[in-house]
Amino acid sequence: MSLIGKKAIVTGGSRGLGLNIAKKLSKLGCNVALLARSEDVMRKEALPQLTTKFDGQKHNCYKVDLSDRNELSQLHQLSVFKEKIDILINCAGITHNKLLIQTDPDEIDNIITTNLTSSIVLSKLVARKMLSQKSGHIISISSALAKKPISGTVVYTATKQALIGLTKSLAVELGGKGIQCNAVLPGFLKDTLIGQSVNESLFKELLTNGHKLQLDDISDAVVFLLNDKTMTGQCLTLDKGFSLI
Repeated sequence: MSLIGKKAIVTGGSRGLGLNIAKKLSKLGCNVALLARSEDVMRKEALPQLTTKFDGQKHNCYKVDLSDRNELSQLHQLSVFKEKIDILINCAGITHNKLLIQTDPDEIDNIITTNLTSSIVLSKLVARKMLSQKSGHIISISSALAKKPISGTVVYTATKQALIGLTKSLAVELGGKGIQCNAVLPGFLKDTLIGQSVNESLFKELLTNGHKLQLDDISDAVVFLLNDKTMTGQCLTLDKGFSLI
């Protein structure tokens, strides 16, 4: 599928994996809309990194706090949701390295809202548009921890497992309507959330055993799913064998 002229929404697109995916999509001709908390970072640092070499190519950013339920309830008012939407990348996420017994209820709610609730709300919004278009892709970034949990990531892992459920259930609901719903389960990237969630000694062991991934590895998987016409309800694990050991 040619991505030239396609409209893509990327949450968590101001930095890290979200920005890397946005850059990859822009290079392939997408018009990208970034959703993140820091408008300043998006405008000054993220948007300038997106390609604008295609005719009519334009990128935008929208300041949204996806951990705020009130803001989630008002998302439909953003202009981007009044336009044609071809692609949604649910990439926003937060975590912390803390045992469940040490985690406050407010922290739990914050992680669940950001990692899971926002993805459900956004998927609902774009699904309505995509149903009328009879086409579209919804891709959620889960985690290899959903297949092989480690200590100190209970709430984070629970939300990432739930994203798999969201992906499969949504694929069933939207099956046969031209909409593909898939997920990517990244392994360890030191400069992103999953890398920050493990203790230093474990991370060094994982790197020594060759489990480190690059951001492009994940972004390339996203592009693969966008180019495939048959896959839906699938969860691609990219962890260099971490979940097997």
